[in-house]
Amino acid sequence: MIYHIFEEILLLDISRVENALIIGAGHGIGLALVTQLIEMNPRIKIWATYHNQVKANPLLEYQRTNSENLTCIKNPLSEEDDIENLVGKIEHKLGGTNLNLCINCIGFLHNEDIMPEKSLRDINKQQLMKYFEVNSVLTPLLAKHIKKLFSSSEVSAFACISAKVGSLEDNKLGGWYGYRASKAALNMFIKNIAIDYKQSQLKTIVLAIHPGTTTTELSKPFLSHIKHTIWSPDDTAKHIIDVIEKTNIQESGCFKNWDNTNIPW
Repeated sequence: MIYHIFEEILLLDISRVENALIIGAGHGIGLALVTQLIEMNPRIKIWATYHNQVKANPLLEYQRTNSENLTCIKNPLSEEDDIENLVGKIEHKLGGTNLNLCINCIGFLHNEDIMPEKSLRDINKQQLMKYFEVNSVLTPLLAKHIKKLFSSSEVSAFACISAKVGSLEDNKLGGWYGYRASKAALNMFIKNIAIDYKQSQLKTIVLAIHPGTTTTELSKPFLSHIKHTIWSPDDTAKHIIDVIEKTNIQESGCFKNWDNTNIPW
C-alpha cells in the first residue's frame, strides 16, 4: 500500500510511490522534481517528458546514471494524439500496475515574440490562444487520458503547476491578461477534474500548486523587480513535494501555495 490513514484521512507517501509521470521535465522545476523524487525514493520509476532536446541535456545526462529509475520521452504534447500516445506507452510499461503520481510542470509566459500584456491595447487573439493552449487546455486532456492509470484502491496524486496571479481575488494590479486568465482557467479545470475523479471512485488527490517565484527561464526577465524571496528550482521542487504529501484526499480540487496555505480562487 502506498498510503497511510490517520483519522480516516488519506495522504500520499512519496517515499513509497512506485510509478510517477513528470510532464515538462526537460529543465527548471520539472527537472528538479525528477532529481528530488529519485533522491527521496530510490525505488521509484519515473517517466519524464521533454520537448526541446538541447534544453533537456541535463535531464538526459541524469538519465544515463539513473536509468533504472528514469525513462525520458521526447513528446511535444501539442496535440491530443500526443497525449494519448504518451499514456499508451506508459500503460504498456506499467503492465497492469497503477500510476501513483503525475505532475504537470508545463507553462508558458513569454518567448521571443510574446511578452505579458500590460494593458488592453496589447491584447491580440493569437497571443491569448497561445496562453490558453499551453497553460489551460493541456491539463484536462491529460487528465482525460491518464485517468485509467489511477487506482480506486490506492491513493495517488494529479498535480499541476498553477500561479497565484491566476487568483481572481488576489488580482490587484491587472495586466498579464493571457497568463492570468489561462491560469484561472487551469484552476477551474483542476476543480472539475477533482469532482470527476471522485465520482469515478478514484483515490486521486487533484490539486493546483503555486510554486513561488523560482529562478527559471520562465521568470528570468522579471526577477529584477521581485522584492520577495526567489527560490531555486531544487527548493521549489521540495516545496511542491511537501505540499502534495500534506494535502489529503478530502482537499482534492484545492489551490495551494508553495507553503501549503490555501490560495483564494
